[in-house]
Amino acid sequence: MDNGGYDDETDETLAERFLGLQEMFPMPVRQAVGTAANGIFNNAKKFASNPSLMFAAVSFILWARLIQKINRLN
Repeated sequence: MDNGGYDDETDETLAERFLGLQEMFPMPVRQAVGTAANGIFNNAKKFASNPSLMFAAVSFILWARLIQKINRLN
């Protein structure tokens, strides 16, 4: 990986960067973010398994885009 001409900097992997970021935040903050991420992931799985909710969300997004385009023309 090109380090931009800085010979004294070592290349880091993405995993190493995330591990380094852990040191910046206290444990309660990391736990809260982990809990929130798990909740979002679990709700997304439930949402994806319900076809009517998925259809409603996609329809809403498409209608919103259509209304936005119509408003730009006026």
